Amino acid sequence: MPTAAIVFSDGCEEIEGLSQVDVLRRLGIPCDMVALDNLTITGGHDIRFTCDKLVDESLLDYDLVAFPGRCPKRQAPKSKREAGRADEAALRGRQVERRHVRLPDRLV
Repeated sequence: MPTAAIVFSDGCEEIEGLSQVDVLRRLGIPCDMVALDNLTITGGHDIRFTCDKLVDESLLDYDLVAFPGRCPKRQAPKSKREAGRADEAALRGRQVERRHVRLPDRLV
């Protein structure tokens, strides 16, 4: 039976890691929630949860090891004008990504 470890650290994107744990456990695949520094994790959206164990060399024994992304804390825009600029910059970034990667329209 394959085994999995999802490695969490403070500031992580909770849904990226916890959804993997949920799906794997529903499939009956043993899955450990592993913490880097502290068993209690505070995610990027201030959601707290407790991991099963701390990281150690046993991480090498898992068939799958996943590292959820981090959630950078964003500052709220000071004005509508700044919010508009942020939206515009995000849209430009999306267009650049689409142009260089050539994603199909239905995936964008």
